[in-house]
Amino acid sequence: MSTPPPGSPWNAGGPPMAVPPPGGPGAVLPRDPRRFGPIVIAAFVLGELALFVAIASYLVPSLAWGALILGLGGLIVAVVAIARATARKLTPPDQPPASVTLTPWGEDPAAESMRGLVPVIVGAISSVAALAIAVISVIGQASATPQPVATLGAPTVTTSPATSITRPPSATSTTPSAPVTTERDSAPAPPDAKATHAPNPVPMGTAIPLVQNKTGLELTVTAHLIDTAAAPSIPSMKAAPGYTYVSANVTIANHGPGSFKPASAFAAFRLFTKDGKAYRASLLRPAKGPALDQYPEITEGSTVSGWVLFEIPAASPPTSLVYYGAGEWRV
Repeated sequence: MSTPPPGSPWNAGGPPMAVPPPGGPGAVLPRDPRRFGPIVIAAFVLGELALFVAIASYLVPSLAWGALILGLGGLIVAVVAIARATARKLTPPDQPPASVTLTPWGEDPAAESMRGLVPVIVGAISSVAALAIAVISVIGQASATPQPVATLGAPTVTTSPATSITRPPSATSTTPSAPVTTERDSAPAPPDAKATHAPNPVPMGTAIPLVQNKTGLELTVTAHLIDTAAAPSIPSMKAAPGYTYVSANVTIANHGPGSFKPASAFAAFRLFTKDGKAYRASLLRPAKGPALDQYPEITEGSTVSGWVLFEIPAASPPTSLVYYGAGEWRV
């Protein structure tokens, strides 16, 4: 019998040679999914955690930034996991062909690898949803600052004597008041260098209409008067040397639509003094009259009123009170 040509699968008179397994030099083989198991778990856990934090940010707005970070991280990990799962390993031509070993269930590793992508895809979808929710939450917080409405006409002047200290009825809101500060810093808060005056300042006792740009919610804010002989409710919290306490009596009315829940009612006010500087409100309650609730939820058709305390230089009397840079009352 003639000798078979080189590379023939048969030998003359001998048993058949083993048939090469699937693949060969240059063959493309699927990647074993068990090699990237931890990254699959990480993509799924990050995605679900980001979605949970994003939903919770509607109750605690500050969590929106955490949801953004978790969602972005989960999406990056998911993309890496998908890239690794779909990658193929090229057998070099100078190496013997590798065989494709079936899984214990008789399944091709490529099919098992695709099935392993299910938690990765679920995690990626959760990460994208978390990013969308967090972005909407952050944009909503940024647009919560009310602005003046030019179309509402001139401010309506209400009767309020400028020479006597009278206080309006207490607020209709039942929200608990802010906690009392029991300690003070060694020095008062510095002036707010970014504070600006509002256009067209009006006299004390004038109601200024405002509106939120995004929601159309309409407010009326009134500064009634300034008490230059104010003091904190805690006698031991004396003003810093060279400083004095001043309080402002204000009312915020919500005309809707919907409720108005500012992040801090105090943070909206700035008190300008004779030296041209602006000072933030103190977290202390004034000793006289009800204090303005720091975290009110003003429902549509209701109002809140109260006193806001400021600590300013004794040598620079107050000249005007500003609300969000949109309304200003002359002292």
